[in-house]
Amino acid sequence: MAIGFMNYRLIDEIMEFLWIKLEDEKMDGVPLDMLDKEFRDYYKNFQEILNILQEFNYIKIKNNKIYFAEKGRARAIHIIRSHRLAERLFTDVLNIKNDANLEKQACSFEHTIDDSIEAAICTLLGHPQICPHGFRIPPGPCCKKSMREFESVIKPLNELKVGESGTCLYFTTNKNDIMHRLMSIGIIPGVELKIHQKMPFNGPIVVQIDQTQYALDPSIAKNIYVRISNSGPKDLQKEPIPGPKRHKRGRRFKGKHRKHD
Repeated sequence: MAIGFMNYRLIDEIMEFLWIKLEDEKMDGVPLDMLDKEFRDYYKNFQEILNILQEFNYIKIKNNKIYFAEKGRARAIHIIRSHRLAERLFTDVLNIKNDANLEKQACSFEHTIDDSIEAAICTLLGHPQICPHGFRIPPGPCCKKSMREFESVIKPLNELKVGESGTCLYFTTNKNDIMHRLMSIGIIPGVELKIHQKMPFNGPIVVQIDQTQYALDPSIAKNIYVRISNSGPKDLQKEPIPGPKRHKRGRRFKGKHRKHD
């Protein structure tokens, strides 16, 4: 079945919506009427869209609920990874702070990059695990193989060498006790951290903030991601990077295309 560019974009948006429901929100199948309600303004015939998705081996339907088929899950991973990696790139490297602009640019980005560019960006950023809004970034082949074809400018704190410094960007732990401990000693996004000493035998890592030193367990330090000092253009290093914040994702597809006549 031949489909146009508009429908390819629509299919990608549907794959993204299914990922959010099935993976982020852990739903046991997405009801057909939920999908129809979410996207009914963007197609003429709901059954036709379902037929296309099934023909592509993107979805399976059981008991009036939609589940990923093998190819659909793979496509959804690519779309989600591209979008959330773009958000990390724009936030951490390009220092884009406007959330609406961030979402708009990431939305365009996700449809245009291929696997090789996606892997290059992921490696450049140090294989981040969450986006700036706190959602999980699915790991790709580059993460699993720990590819180092590009020098990472963003790394976990525990990977820095003694004497190296970096600006704290975000944390990959959701444990409140760890978050409170880090914030209580002044480790927050935007703060400059320097590795003063690393104890042998996987011992504590001594971190310096201004003139004060703190000992961190390596299991905690690996959850602190920093941008290596002097790792990029000077104009990208002038202002501290804001930390991740959660927000309720709204529909991004609305208004892009008119309903078919």
